[in-house]
Amino acid sequence: MRTSFFSKLGIGILVAVVAVGCASTGGKSAKKAKGPDDMALIKNTLSQWEAGVVAKDVNQVMGTISESFVGSEAGTKADMQRFLTGLINEGQLNDAKINMANAKTVIDGGQATVAPVDIDAAFGAASLYMTLKKEGEAWLISGMEASER
Repeated sequence: MRTSFFSKLGIGILVAVVAVGCASTGGKSAKKAKGPDDMALIKNTLSQWEAGVVAKDVNQVMGTISESFVGSEAGTKADMQRFLTGLINEGQLNDAKINMANAKTVIDGGQATVAPVDIDAAFGAASLYMTLKKEGEAWLISGMEASER
């Protein structure tokens, strides 16, 4: 049986496509590289926030705050920045210590709650109820309520 040139060409192209596909995926089905899970990303955001508060570094803290932030002490992200700057300038965050040992994290889709986050500093003691929102691949603090302890 004779095969046509076009049949041979078609088989050759198919073999080339399969070979290139195997070479680009390592012979396995293509999978997105798995990065950190949501819980790890939330813990990372909270660690960055904590380090910024303790160091009194406004920029570091604000890097963990969502543009859609709404809080009880400071309404918007801009308000939070002014509020935080005031606390630092007044010495209210001196000797800040943050304890997340008793905090529970609950993830519900693209939202998470973390509470209580206890903070002790020159101003006194408070427990924070924090909400976070998944924005792209990151979790950012989207809300914060404080109560005295």
